[in-house]
Amino acid sequence: PSILMKEEDFDKAVFYKISLGDVAEEYSKEIYEYCMENNVISIGFGQGINFTDIKEEDIENTLKEYNQKSSASYPISYFKNGLKIGTYVIVSYGKSYAKAIGKVIGEYQFEKDSEIEWNHFRKVEWILKDIEIPVSQIYKNQFTQ
Repeated sequence: PSILMKEEDFDKAVFYKISLGDVAEEYSKEIYEYCMENNVISIGFGQGINFTDIKEEDIENTLKEYNQKSSASYPISYFKNGLKIGTYVIVSYGKSYAKAIGKVIGEYQFEKDSEIEWNHFRKVEWILKDIEIPVSQIYKNQFTQ
């Protein structure tokens, strides 16, 4: 952390782990590369639904209306509303490694005709990418969902 920022800044920073796909799935490489090249993060829940004007309390019902899992409401809500500009994101590679680190610089955006199969995006400024840093160098536990 000290090579990225001052220790006092690191202690105050908010970090959010995101997967950008499943390590075991081939499509994940395409999603990861798209996000790195376009300076974004993305989430795979609630595809095809534009949450831009949907209030936080209405996300779960909207998912049900589209016959999608209501359990996706928390990740979508956090991605859209909980992630604040200035939050750091750590792209995980499995539970034990970080693959990239960035800082959120943009609000939620829905792209209906995205080049990848995911539609939900946030702009980020990548600090490190295409890395393989053990989680233990960043965080005292393994990553969790």
